[in-house]
Amino acid sequence: MFFSGQLARFHHWQHRDLWAFCKWVALSVLVGSTVGLVSSAFAFCLSQVTAFRQAHFWILFCLPLAGLVILALYHILNMDNDGGTEFILASVRDARQLHVRQVPLIFIATVLTHLTGGSAGREGAALQIGGSMGNKLGQLLHLDDRDERMITMAGMAAGFSALFGTPIGAAVFAMEVESVGVMYYSAIVPCFLSALVAKWVASALGIAATGFTLASAPHLTPLVLLQLLALGVLLLRDGPLCIRKPGSWRITSACLRNLWRVGTPLAAERAALSSAQVLLVRIVSGLGTVAIAANSLGVSAEGLCYMAGYGIQDASIALIGQAVGAHRRDMAKRFAWLCTMMGIGIMALSGVGLWLFAPALMGIFTADAAVIALGAQVLRIEAFAEPMFGASIVASGAMQGAGDSTGCFVLNLVSMWGIRLTLASLLAPHFGLVGVWMAMSFELTMRGVLFLVRLARGRWLDKGALA
Repeated sequence: MFFSGQLARFHHWQHRDLWAFCKWVALSVLVGSTVGLVSSAFAFCLSQVTAFRQAHFWILFCLPLAGLVILALYHILNMDNDGGTEFILASVRDARQLHVRQVPLIFIATVLTHLTGGSAGREGAALQIGGSMGNKLGQLLHLDDRDERMITMAGMAAGFSALFGTPIGAAVFAMEVESVGVMYYSAIVPCFLSALVAKWVASALGIAATGFTLASAPHLTPLVLLQLLALGVLLLRDGPLCIRKPGSWRITSACLRNLWRVGTPLAAERAALSSAQVLLVRIVSGLGTVAIAANSLGVSAEGLCYMAGYGIQDASIALIGQAVGAHRRDMAKRFAWLCTMMGIGIMALSGVGLWLFAPALMGIFTADAAVIALGAQVLRIEAFAEPMFGASIVASGAMQGAGDSTGCFVLNLVSMWGIRLTLASLLAPHFGLVGVWMAMSFELTMRGVLFLVRLARGRWLDKGALA
């Protein structure tokens, strides 16, 4: 009796497992084929729009319009609070219901973004398309919560596999992406089979797998290990490079007002500086052809020296923007002075190089002896202003990072129009091009002094989030 009872239970389990296996084979083929078709169409569209963008550079200027179209689509379909990939993962964890309209939305949004040169990865889109389709199939088939989670994971694996041609990686990724380090082994058959079917469908439709060639692997030396450990310490939760401030990414009217408040003075500053340069060229144009050529080529040669300063300016904007967002006034000040001193030092070295190699720099652009001689003379005058020019470049970036774009506009306006243009118009008739560059050198020095004074007073910190 005992053995007969055990045998009956064994047959019951065997039939139950066989039924579950057959059920998931059928569901996996269904998910893999449907998601594979849609993902193949998605991959084809991405390749086509990428080729079109590369052949038509002008399409990049349509990126803002594409953003508005995407925003309007999400609003019309009532998906303003869409959680993206995170919401797909939450559906696996908490058995949430997904909206099938997310599939055409992410499809169209990603294609438009790639068409107009925006930055959007394909991984999240593949997970959202596949996961949403799998979840909707589970709803239509009235699966229970456990099976609905598994079919959602199978859809994610299918979408990833069809797009990238990596069925094994897609299946493993889908099984552990919800909780890193935790494998959902019950989903092995659905994820692997749906990924394989989706890969076969994509291959049959001519979608080539993404391939990357690894030319060489970096050597893992003791120094590299120490560098990685040091980076890990800096990026710890309480490390100096870890600045976290929770908040919403939703665009609000306050965000738009801040954008207008910061962006308008910057646009006015660009207009003021550009128009002043036009007037300077007008002053130089009356000094003869040699002066015109020396001025134009001198500006190009000088541009080689302050590229590093603008690079540090970009870094200062990012660092101080982070500190402002974290409400760290002390950190913002330290970053501002650190970046500014670095800019002064590097630009001082550039000035030394400019003074020493002025004739060689001019010789790169022309073989005319008169133009080289005059250009070298004015470049050596300009070399003395490089440190303070670096101070103005980096300090203005620090202030812009804190939201003080109005202060930068006023200082640049006063300096360029009140000092450079005035002195250039007075000195040019008497000293020629040398007088124009003397005015430029004096103006850049005074501009640096003005920015350093404002930086030291600290009022620029009261213009942004630290107000």
